[in-house]
Amino acid sequence: MPDKITKRVIVATTHPMRAYGGVRFSREALAGLADSLNKGKTPWHLEHDALQPLDAEVIAAGLNERDDGEAEVWAELRVDGAQWGAYERAVVEAGAPGGISVSATSTISRHPGPPGAPVGVEVVVAADAAHFSDEEIDAAAAEIAHNVPARSAELFQFSHQPPALIVLEFVLDGGVQVAWGVLGSYVYDALRKLRKDSPAAVQLVVEEPERVVKAVIPHGTDQATVDKALASWERVAAQGRGVYSYDEAEDWRFSHPDPRNEKPADD
Repeated sequence: MPDKITKRVIVATTHPMRAYGGVRFSREALAGLADSLNKGKTPWHLEHDALQPLDAEVIAAGLNERDDGEAEVWAELRVDGAQWGAYERAVVEAGAPGGISVSATSTISRHPGPPGAPVGVEVVVAADAAHFSDEEIDAAAAEIAHNVPARSAELFQFSHQPPALIVLEFVLDGGVQVAWGVLGSYVYDALRKLRKDSPAAVQLVVEEPERVVKAVIPHGTDQATVDKALASWERVAAQGRGVYSYDEAEDWRFSHPDPRNEKPADD
């Protein structure tokens, strides 16, 4: 068993974010975040990278007022000591701010889908607001809405230098059957429209009541390789569980479990 240590971290504050033109969390949003953290099963990552999971358990979280008049959410974590130590050394070597931060989205628009669109499914198309305009994000969601209902959203990654990231989240009610092959063609068109020449990472997330799967195409992947990843994504979307990455061998590989797939213990 890895040695565990306890660390207290600042997760988010109400300070304005320069990367997003001064966007900030409200105190109400921070209170909701603290409540969510206390309920457990939050997947933690380093540097907003889904392929860098942090082995962490929330002991407690809360909302504090700061001396500068702003508010902050803190969390006390039980983490893998070796992993945390390696991360802190890397931060020092890079001269980076480090720390733990969160992401949030803000809806731009909703698209109802075509007549007869399936019920119980919605695709959220979110992209980092520092790298993509509302119009670009919404145009990509409109592509998806040719097949199923879709929602466009700005993505805010509350870090010093938010990386370019596109997230497509497929939210399904229990028992809903999806023709992943058909939907995949609309995903292909949407990502080509939105990503263009950007090196943005792509996350394809399927959320069902009993299953979460996240397929990650790393930052810097060329568009031809992204196209190949999408061509074989159907297998992961339909049957996967946990986090997968598309690697240099041009295949989807299991990376690590997602804590949201763990069944809660019986009371």
